[in-house]
Amino acid sequence: MKPLGLSNVRTKRLKQLAEDWLKGVEFEKMRGVGEYAVASDKIFYRGELPASVNDHALAFYLEKIKKDERGTTLGESKES
Repeated sequence: MKPLGLSNVRTKRLKQLAEDWLKGVEFEKMRGVGEYAVASDKIFYRGELPASVNDHALAFYLEKIKKDERGTTLGESKES
């Protein structure tokens, strides 16, 4: 982490995250957990499919999953 110049910040955040984990804090409320981590947790761990996400890679993945479930792309009917 030192080459990035963020070693102190990242170390502090990882320690805070570990402390929150050990205290049993809800994942979404842990220090250092952002929007991407929360959306990824919902999709890949909990199996939830949020209506939308702000990350382009997660949005692409959701589009593919929803297409596979319906056999169509979003906004396209099966008759098309």
